Amino acid sequence: NKVGIIDEVYPKPILYTDSVPTDSVSVPQPIYRVRFATRDLWANIPDTGDILYNDCFETYLAAA
Repeated sequence: NKVGIIDEVYPKPILYTDSVPTDSVSVPQPIYRVRFATRDLWANIPDTGDILYNDCFETYLAAA
């Protein structure tokens, strides 16, 4: 439930296998590099302007 900015969409989808039953087929999903201000993730740390980048499968994202 944090807001980030999509910095890049990787060109090739990757097989997503988290929480998929072993008898199910994995589905390729787009991967996004999302940029977060560390202060937005952890409010109790000093605001030093640090940035955290995280690669996320599309299934983990929701429009803000």
